Amino acid sequence: RLPGPAPPPTSCPPRRACAMPLRAALKQKVLEGLQRHQTTRRFVAPPQAPPYEGEDQEEARLRAGAAWQRNLADAVLSYSESVCLAFRSLEEAQRSLQAAGVEELRGAGPLAEALSSGLSRAHAAACSMAVCVRADLEAHRAALSACFGDISHADTLAAEVARYRAKLEDLRAEESSQRGRAGVDKFVGADVYARIQRNEKKFAAAREAAQVARGRAGTALRSCAARRDSLCQL
Repeated sequence: RLPGPAPPPTSCPPRRACAMPLRAALKQKVLEGLQRHQTTRRFVAPPQAPPYEGEDQEEARLRAGAAWQRNLADAVLSYSESVCLAFRSLEEAQRSLQAAGVEELRGAGPLAEALSSGLSRAHAAACSMAVCVRADLEAHRAALSACFGDISHADTLAAEVARYRAKLEDLRAEESSQRGRAGVDKFVGADVYARIQRNEKKFAAAREAAQVARGRAGTALRSCAARRDSLCQL
């Protein structure tokens, strides 16, 4: 028996592949709906804040410099503590070796004593260095932490400004579309107009708060940049 004709080729991908873009679109729609209301906004991750309006290269340089200082301060503090612990471990290992009787070996006594004395002095010097720099490093890290707190707050408010701007654009587009359609109910247009007015007030308040926060973050960034030389000396 001859096989029947082959089925015509179809351009539709498998059902699972077709469902993936639909799921992504539905997920994005749900996230946008949750972000739209203050009550449900906490259930989703905040959107990434866009660059500030008029952000220049100087501000980007200050941000990069503050991040570099934070990383270096953390590394120096960890290094000073690690060096102190390392010399302590070596000193204890040397003491254990001497307690086991290594000095009884021919010619090992003076060498073991010299090593023990040198490791003891190195341990004391490393611990003294760690104590000396700890207070200054902790103060520097606290200032950097406060600076990054101001930056995070400013970025959050900048994201709010961008959200209100996008919402206003959507509302104005909706209002324009309704005006262009014939026979639209006047109350529908009035509702959209009221929503535009409310969001314009929210947008103005958010923009003013974002500008204040940006100024505070800029002051903190410049203050951290002025302390860069102190960190380098440490």
